[in-house]
Amino acid sequence: MTQSFSDGAPGSASPGFSLVEMLVAVAIGGLVTVSLIELLADSKATYLRETEYARLQEDARLTALLASEKLRTNRSLGCRGIALVEQEGQFTVEACKLLDTPSGADCDHDGWKADPTFLSMDRALGYDNSADLSNASNLTDLPGDGAINIAARWLRGDVFVTWGVDGAGAGVTSTLTSVTAQDGGYEGAGMLEIAAIPDGVEQGSLALVTDCVAADLFEVTGPDGLESNGDVALAHEVSIGGNDRSSNASDTVSRAYNWALESAPAAQERMTSHPLYRATVYPFSYDAYYVCCLHTNDRSIQSGSDVDRCTEEGSDFDRYRPSLCVWSAEDGQSRAVVTNVADLRVTYTGDEDGDGELDFHADDTAPTPTAAWVSSANGGRGAWAGVRAAALEVLVATGRDNVGTASKLPASDAWPPGTGEGVMAGDTLGADLPADKRLYRRLVVNVAMRARTPWYIAP
Repeated sequence: MTQSFSDGAPGSASPGFSLVEMLVAVAIGGLVTVSLIELLADSKATYLRETEYARLQEDARLTALLASEKLRTNRSLGCRGIALVEQEGQFTVEACKLLDTPSGADCDHDGWKADPTFLSMDRALGYDNSADLSNASNLTDLPGDGAINIAARWLRGDVFVTWGVDGAGAGVTSTLTSVTAQDGGYEGAGMLEIAAIPDGVEQGSLALVTDCVAADLFEVTGPDGLESNGDVALAHEVSIGGNDRSSNASDTVSRAYNWALESAPAAQERMTSHPLYRATVYPFSYDAYYVCCLHTNDRSIQSGSDVDRCTEEGSDFDRYRPSLCVWSAEDGQSRAVVTNVADLRVTYTGDEDGDGELDFHADDTAPTPTAAWVSSANGGRGAWAGVRAAALEVLVATGRDNVGTASKLPASDAWPPGTGEGVMAGDTLGADLPADKRLYRRLVVNVAMRARTPWYIAP
């Protein structure tokens, strides 16, 4: 007898998977899914880490370029160094914003006429964080308004100061021969006729006029067009627009720039023995750099108690980031230039006793030539006049936390002035920063100050 089986009848072959097979398949699928998720997470973490590291590298590069440019030309007067010009007594500062004290709009403090070399070899190039730099009285060599502005915004680290010619100049096309008896200088109607307005020169900015023999520094009160020959006149008048705010100590400059022999006043016979020097007007900057606390959304710089937002952990901690800020005498304001600069340290190389030989170096540790040491060196008289170079240490961080694989301290005991044997000195870069998972990079820039090198200084 033949027996047939219909679908579903007992003994027929059942299609599909058994329970065991399904469990095995689910387990394998789960493992694959988990692996894919982990791979995706690792890829995302790697992408995030590489992106943040690229930004860190870019911030470090920008900081290095900025520091090199500003420090290298520090205290440069164009064709001459401040050391030689000051030695000859040929440098005159007439800008009130550099002469006066806090909030004083006029050059009316006692003895302001005795401040012709207010910017000099002895002026401090920096301030050390061993002092409380949130106190303006510890920034004594800065213009008063600048000291107040920085003290209210300083977060941590040292402060370094730069000033000097900042860009290309334009030739003076006129001749100044009019003697002003009151100030003993040459007036030129409070104007300097030049071929063109140099980049960076505008109303309220600082400018320097020099013929490589003398130099005068003043605040620009307004370039006006000259219809006669298409040139322009750079005004350096005492007041702006007839108001009461004084801009310069006087309308005069110390020298008859571009004077011609045939037009020299008879009363000034001493001028007839001098050749004609072609004068040039340069943009001039006076800046102080420091670490501030920046609100990354609106780019505002925190001040007062708000500065603590860069030190306190919280839900908005990543919104407030330490940054490199600069205060400029041109507008009297601070602005952020590089974000995620966590700390700043500056040491110096120079000649302490004036014998022409280097006595201290930026990498010394006994003593460490910080700004505080340089100010107290030379028997308390300071050694700023002998500083020839600076080593700028910058600690740059990633903007995001949780970029690294483990939480670690940003500082290293191997960084000066630590010993590298587990000792973390108070002046070590980043010594007061807590452990986190950000990436940090220490950048060191060694820069010789061109206007302070021996070949630039008269014997």
